[in-house]
This record gives sequence, C-alpha cells and structure tokens, in this order.
Amino acid sequence: MHVWGGSALVSTRLPVSLVSGEIENPQRPTEEEKELFLAIAERLIKASEKEILPHSIHDVVKSLSTEPFRKEINCTVFQESQVEKVRIRIRTLLISWDESQSGKLEEGSFGAYSWNECGIGIKKGIKTLKFTNYLMLNPEELREKERDDFGKIENEGLLYHELLHGQLLIDAMQENLSWQEKVCRHDFDFTPVDLEHRVIYDFQSDFMKKSAVEKGYQLTIKRIKTKSEYGSEFEFVLGDVSEFIGKGDITLMYYVPPGCGISNMEFEVPRDAARNIKTRGPIKIKGKITPKTRQGKCYYWVLHSGGHKKSSLSGP
Repeated sequence: MHVWGGSALVSTRLPVSLVSGEIENPQRPTEEEKELFLAIAERLIKASEKEILPHSIHDVVKSLSTEPFRKEINCTVFQESQVEKVRIRIRTLLISWDESQSGKLEEGSFGAYSWNECGIGIKKGIKTLKFTNYLMLNPEELREKERDDFGKIENEGLLYHELLHGQLLIDAMQENLSWQEKVCRHDFDFTPVDLEHRVIYDFQSDFMKKSAVEKGYQLTIKRIKTKSEYGSEFEFVLGDVSEFIGKGDITLMYYVPPGCGISNMEFEVPRDAARNIKTRGPIKIKGKITPKTRQGKCYYWVLHSGGHKKSSLSGP
C-alpha cells in the first residue's frame, strides 16, 4: 500500500467468482456467514422492490427459503420425448465457505453458486429431478467490505452475480421451449448457467452502477474494444492523478474472465525518482492481447471515497 497525499492507493484484481463444481462434504454456515448473507440479501430484496435489478432473481431467492422452486414440464408436446412429464424441484442451501471444496473456484474468489446434487427418478412416465444447490460466500472478505458504502455495493454485486448462476437456468426451465424439449429427451443442458459470463457481468455491472448512483457515487462508464493482433500490447489512459488528489482513498481494481482474450493486466501510476506517486500524470491500464477461447469482458474500477469511476474493457 502506498501513501498518496494522505490517501491510500491500492491496486488489486477484483475477484468475482465463477460457478463452482461439485462440492463435497458441505458444512453448515457459521453464525457470521448467516448474518452476512441475510444483511446483503435484504439489501438485494430492497433493490428488487425499487426495480433497480436488471434481471429478476425471484425464483432462486425463493429456492433459498423453506419452499423450494418447482416446475412441471409437459413432454407430450415434443416429438421423441422419452417421458410424459418432467418434474423439477430446486433447493438452494447456504453452506460454510471452503475454497478447497471445489477445484473450479478461482484463487481469491469471494463466493460460488453450485448446481450440485441431483436426485433423478423415473416412474410411470414421469421423470423427477431434485436439485440441492449450494451457495457459499467468503466471510473474511465480505466482512471487510461491509464497513463502507462502496464495499456494500460490491457485496451486493457479488451475491447478485452468484444468484444469477441459479436464476438463469431456472429461467430456461420455465421459458425456453428448446431447453424443455432437451430435458424431455434426457438431455439436461447446463449452458444457461452462464459459466462463461456472457450476460452475468453486464447484469452485475448495470446493477452496481444503479446502486452506486442511488448512494451518491459519481460514475463514468465506457466500453473499449482492443485491436485483434494476438501478442500485441495495449494501454489506455483512465484519468489523471490530479482528478483524485484530496478525495480520499483510491483503489484500482480489475477482473479478467479466463480466456476472454486479455492477459498481463496491470495498472501504471506516475511516480517520481523516489517512487512516490506524483500529483499529476496519467493513470493507465495495460495488458496483452491473447487468443480468445471464451466470451467475456474484463472490468476495471477507479474508486475513491468522494466519487467513483468504472469502466469495462472488451477483449478482441
């Protein structure tokens, strides 16, 4: 951490998690984990009531209650169906944080949603799918963020992100005829969980933007497309140091989804010969173009206690 005119400047990666894989031996959440979840979830519910969530999470939230989500699909309307009906039941349980339980968790992740255990049965032409899904949140990281307004917005964005991994597949179960036809043929399609984050980051970013504005933060949002020459380097100017002098702590953060075509991301802040941060000069973000194997956008934030700038950076 560097001292900057009485303000702290921290440069870090923003660890937004991916969907986890199979979680073995889940443990009950601690009292602190339950309290943190309930506090953040209550704010999400209020955001929903104010209609600032860009995509509803009603059904997955319901699955966290004592009443599971249920859906019955009539398979007789589809040709080559293997059964007459498919009945789906989904429960989501908050479990204790343990990053060692899933090899698919990214290092430094703050949370995960897992489509985990599924009991399958077929009787008299009716196929039954009973899911027990798991949600876990990193209490150490969330606890620290709950101490300030923007940290609370980050926590809300994180929980919204994780619950969308559940809601988007539930949406397909309810509305997508192609998905319903597949499950009637014994082909369960997990694609809607959005493992590659084709839509979740946009939903999360939009929600965080609206939540920040509501709390009085100032935002500037722009999307930048990089050139497509693989192996080439790029840099963009985010702003000038002078814009942030005297405005409280400064934090630079970024998140890069795996395989989205951008690597070696770093921030560059102007310094003098003694390595002290200058009072003027450009703040830059730099990186390298790599072959793209997945859809995705990387995001960077320039945050300060008197305001907030945030942008997303698209891969080639």
